[in-house]
Amino acid sequence: WELPPRQIIVNSVADRPALSGANCCDTGEKLPNGDAECTLRAAIEAVNAGCDDRITFAVPDVAIPKITPQTPLPALNVKVEIDGTTQSGGKVEISGTDATGICLDLQGGNSTVRGLVINNFTGENGLGIRLFGAGKNAIVGNYLGTDVSGNVPAFNGANIIVTNSSNNEIGTTKPGEGNVIGDAVGIVGKASTGNAIVANRIGIGADGTSVIGRNLGIVVGGGGGTKIGGTVGAGNRIGGFSEFAIEVFGSSDTVIEGNFIGLDVPGVRALGGAVGIVVVGINEFNDSKPTIRSNRVAGVRAGIAIVGDQVTGATVTDNVVGPRFDGSGTLPTGVDANYAKFGIRVDGAPNVQVLRNIVTGADMNLVVAGKPQMEYNPCIDTDGDGWCETPPYLRFYSPEAPFGGDEAFPPVGGVIVAANTIGLNDKLALPAGVKQRVGVAVYRGARDLQIRNNIVAGHSESDIWLRDGVRLQLMQNRIGSLDGFARNSQVGVIVDETSDVTIAPSGSFVGNTIGFQKVAAVLVRGFATNLLVRGNQIGTGPGGAVAWPNGSGITAAGPNIIALRIENNLINGSVTHGVSLELPGNKAILQGNRIGVS
Repeated sequence: WELPPRQIIVNSVADRPALSGANCCDTGEKLPNGDAECTLRAAIEAVNAGCDDRITFAVPDVAIPKITPQTPLPALNVKVEIDGTTQSGGKVEISGTDATGICLDLQGGNSTVRGLVINNFTGENGLGIRLFGAGKNAIVGNYLGTDVSGNVPAFNGANIIVTNSSNNEIGTTKPGEGNVIGDAVGIVGKASTGNAIVANRIGIGADGTSVIGRNLGIVVGGGGGTKIGGTVGAGNRIGGFSEFAIEVFGSSDTVIEGNFIGLDVPGVRALGGAVGIVVVGINEFNDSKPTIRSNRVAGVRAGIAIVGDQVTGATVTDNVVGPRFDGSGTLPTGVDANYAKFGIRVDGAPNVQVLRNIVTGADMNLVVAGKPQMEYNPCIDTDGDGWCETPPYLRFYSPEAPFGGDEAFPPVGGVIVAANTIGLNDKLALPAGVKQRVGVAVYRGARDLQIRNNIVAGHSESDIWLRDGVRLQLMQNRIGSLDGFARNSQVGVIVDETSDVTIAPSGSFVGNTIGFQKVAAVLVRGFATNLLVRGNQIGTGPGGAVAWPNGSGITAAGPNIIALRIENNLINGSVTHGVSLELPGNKAILQGNRIGVS
């Protein structure tokens, strides 16, 4: 035999406080059956007074009761468990239609909230749940910012804000413990460390297809060690946002892993979205060692972006950007083929490692810029309450855009782009109906960049475009094809306003294989100086025995191409010519090439 758990049982949807001097939760009113009335407001007062630490619900004559506070509920300054699943309908609705401020303000730590539907707290600083100060809280199995079905938006100003609080869990991988959240989950403050946001649906309804979001999914604006998602079963499903699914700034050691962003739960239909994942380190916002791995992003304008010279040690690995999530390899429905503009972007962030990703279906699949090419306003919380007084936004510009970005930023480098598949899908095929112009674009003075051991194919203008950079290396890439079949590429590598470029073996990495380019394998133009093209297989597959024909092999034309060397390449299968040089006033070195022979 065990003692029943200590608890305070809410049995009324009224909003009366506890009667002064009464026994714990008694409001002084009686129910029709003669029981003393206990309201949610009175229960919170009782918990704060030390009566009990568990609030349950048994409101008679209704499956899912609706509680409408007339004024903000008291903050909870001690440990508490609030369990809406104890009600006969399995949940309890708290609607802020007539109230402003915060619905539940948890300040005591070690608390749990489950089985609640919190909505319509839309007044000044309207907020569903705040975790403030003391940590180790768990927010599990709730509907926040929706109606009781979980499929119709009923917005709060924000749904969850963690402010200077650590080791909290928002969702877990246990059955039924993920939350359904309209939007706006925020972590702010330097003391917010070790928090986890796991296995939730954010912006996506309980049915997996309804859109219940607005502009933001998750915002991490401080602290360190935040985990968003995780391994199998821990990823969040995020969609239906007009700005960011996930934004990180001013934090350290954030891990974003295993999330599904941009599509419905079946993984087929796009739900709308501007940017999937963005990490920003500009001015006072420093981000160290962010990890973005094994996420799937599709149906958005820009998939993953690392922005600013204050981002250090970032890794972007093993993500799939562009295709549906259902394994078909096709592009999502709900948006046209021109919707996605950028797959992965690195804008002015040094030493980023972009490894083993699959990126397809964007106008430019992978962009590396030495300086940021965008406009950005972060979420600015001027009074420390977790609320954005200045709304965030981010607008990227393409390499062709006249907007030059902020010239105050010095160009940075050290980016490594390696072992990615760019232009093809997760089945290593070209998705039907895909419209993608550029595979890898390098510009804005990017420097000390390595592009190595990638597969890049299927772009209507250029598989790799070196528009503006210094000390750029291309090695051991397969450009234009993976398996001897054409992938609708036009130019393998375009070299524009660059210097100190090597398209050649280096160390243990062999030369590049470039084929099936309708125009040219390598096209040099513009202001290009000190360019070395050496040891590549052009117009042949690996081993040099099978033709991978190009329109031309290497073409260099223009008066501003200086110090060009073309050495020891195997050039075969060209429709027009192996090497074509038009360099008025300048000279080039050609030596050791085998042209037109196996």
